[in-house]
Amino acid sequence: MLQLATQNEDFHPSEFLTLGVEVEVQLLDQRTLDLAPVSPRLLAALGDSSAFKPEFYSTMLEMVTGVCKTVDEAERELGESSSRLLEVAQRSNIGIAGVGTHPFAGLGQEAHLYPDRRYRRLLKKNQWIGKNKNLFGLHIHLGMTSGQQAIELLNAARPYLAYLLAFSASSPFWHGQDSGLASARATVFESQPISGPAPLMRDWSDYLDLTRRMLRSGAIGSLKDLHWDIRPCPHFGTLELRICDGQANLSDTMALVAVVQSLFSYLEEQRQSGLLPATASEWALRENKWRAIRWGLEAEVITDEHGTVACLGHELHDLFHKLESHAQRLGCAHHLHRAHLTLERGNSTQRQRQVYRRNRSLKAVIHHLMEEYRYSLEPVALAI
Repeated sequence: MLQLATQNEDFHPSEFLTLGVEVEVQLLDQRTLDLAPVSPRLLAALGDSSAFKPEFYSTMLEMVTGVCKTVDEAERELGESSSRLLEVAQRSNIGIAGVGTHPFAGLGQEAHLYPDRRYRRLLKKNQWIGKNKNLFGLHIHLGMTSGQQAIELLNAARPYLAYLLAFSASSPFWHGQDSGLASARATVFESQPISGPAPLMRDWSDYLDLTRRMLRSGAIGSLKDLHWDIRPCPHFGTLELRICDGQANLSDTMALVAVVQSLFSYLEEQRQSGLLPATASEWALRENKWRAIRWGLEAEVITDEHGTVACLGHELHDLFHKLESHAQRLGCAHHLHRAHLTLERGNSTQRQRQVYRRNRSLKAVIHHLMEEYRYSLEPVALAI
């Protein structure tokens, strides 16, 4: 275990703001519309491809990009992977959905655990908590030039994480009920050990000291067990944003990636100019995350240390305008425009509830999710 502690000493620098995107998707039985434990069979049919990886349960699968310089490049890779996955899945009567939770699936079953030693260890350790891991997220890696830059930008990003969670929220239903939350996934995921907000760290050596102690104590077996909302990945030379729900379609995914890349460009500009604001209070950060989980885009968030509140949707609208010059320089302004449209028409949580109100059926919601995922890969996306 102590040998593992030395693995995080070297931060492997990356080109700033290069991207790696990881998308977890649901595998669905098109007859019953329940989750289908078929990932081993699909992975075999997909062949030897680095674009597809197994996940904790065999009812899910992860698509990953290589290192991409632009959002457009990541979109091309994910579009090709998604189309290939749909093609293979349809031959087995399997549907695909991309959102944070399945509307009515029960607890994950040990029989559906993907055959992997680490997953078996985690399930044995975490017990009932591990059985709640039928959760589907979007993870975005951002290249960092040094460990110190990664820590400083991690700290700077903390006030914005609740905004990104609310924007990405796509998991209102849990175990056959409307949870009353915008993101049931986020609150269920926080039951995992070493999860939730990353602690405030002074510098890279502070991170090293913390993770050494975690490894020595057995709190984590490797850096993969740090389930923080955002975490450094020294081996890849990235910051990995993990707070977001999975997205309903490719267009929404790329809009979110563009927001994140542009946000970190803005934060680095502030850092270089010495203009990063003082760290927000822990209580306000925690409260804002809860409000994002509960109300999503309709939340009122705390905007200063006096307790002033504002509509989160309006705050995001203002933030997107602030990011426009950065998106232009990065070549992702057209994706940022899509993010503006999402604020107008509603995110996936809001759209799913609209479908349920019209049909009073969770199966209708799943049909909607499969259609939205599939049609987003067509030349003309489905109008919803």
